[in-house]
Amino acid sequence: MKIAIGLLVLVVLLVGAVLSLPFLIDLNKYQDQYKPAHRGRSQS
Repeated sequence: MKIAIGLLVLVVLLVGAVLSLPFLIDLNKYQDQYKPAHRGRSQS
């Protein structure tokens, strides 16, 4: 049972970290990298 609780806590922490990344990292720094890719896909 302790293993299941440990895994549950680990999963919750991972999900929380993934969801908080956009708020912790300034995505404007990388805007030039991903904007051209989106433009290319939306035009075709």
